[in-house]
Amino acid sequence: MNSAPISNDPLARLEQLRHKSAVKGLLIHASIFALTISGLAVINILTKGDWWVQWPLMGWGLGLAGHALLVYLKSPRPVPSTTESRPGP
Repeated sequence: MNSAPISNDPLARLEQLRHKSAVKGLLIHASIFALTISGLAVINILTKGDWWVQWPLMGWGLGLAGHALLVYLKSPRPVPSTTESRPGP
C-alpha cells in the first residue's frame, strides 16, 4: 500500500494518523453494511411476501453516506507553523 509519507511535524503526524484511522473505520463500516444487506436480501428473496430489504438498505445507506462525508469532506484543522514568529508580551 503506497501512502503519503508521515510528516516529522508532531501535529501533522497526529492528523495523518487520525485520518488513516477514520478511513479504516469507514472501510469496516462499509464491509459490515455490504455483508449484512446481502444477507438480508437473500432472506428477503427466499421468503415469500412483500419486498422489505430496501428499508434497511436506505436507512443504513444514509448513515454510511454520512460517515463517508465526515471522513472525506471534513475540513482539516489548521496546523500551526513552528516557524511563525509569536508576538511578545
